[in-house]
Amino acid sequence: MRILLTNDDGIQSPGLWAVANALKEVGDLTIVGIDVFNSGTFGAAMHGYFRGINAIALSVYYTDEIKYEPAALIGAGLAQSVASLRTEQSVLLNVNLPACDTEVIQGVDSTVLGRKAFLENVEKIQKGRRSYYWIHHNKLVDSEIVEGTDVWSIKNNRVSITNIEPELLMGSSDTRMDIFRKSAMRSLGIS
Repeated sequence: MRILLTNDDGIQSPGLWAVANALKEVGDLTIVGIDVFNSGTFGAAMHGYFRGINAIALSVYYTDEIKYEPAALIGAGLAQSVASLRTEQSVLLNVNLPACDTEVIQGVDSTVLGRKAFLENVEKIQKGRRSYYWIHHNKLVDSEIVEGTDVWSIKNNRVSITNIEPELLMGSSDTRMDIFRKSAMRSLGIS
């Protein structure tokens, strides 16, 4: 069994280890994350997908106190669901969570990608001999957030699962999405 677990915050990232500790043997799968919402996580998941490996990108909305446990639970539950699928077509899921404890999460939605809600700028931070670059979301672009999008779900303390089709079109009509949504809900103890 092969599992690739990676993220763009480094090997010591608490989110990475939260997922690693929650995973059981589930088969060939790329899990990327847990990272913060709107990061490079999804790009890394696509690399696994393009190599024919099922891939799940997990992201948590960025705040000062990120809660990793819900994402670890959902990541492990979705990994088991994806691994149990009997299909030739690889899966590419983009999963986003609000930064809250499990009991505060209001549900799980099959979504499409929403428009970016913020303008961004890049800030360079020097720590010793290393330079770090942070993307800041500093100005609200559109105050209307459309229901059914990942952005709406996160703003309403809901988990968003977006199935990305092979042609890189968002899709939630696939019957597999109901399996994934129910798996994530079970992982959180939501009926």
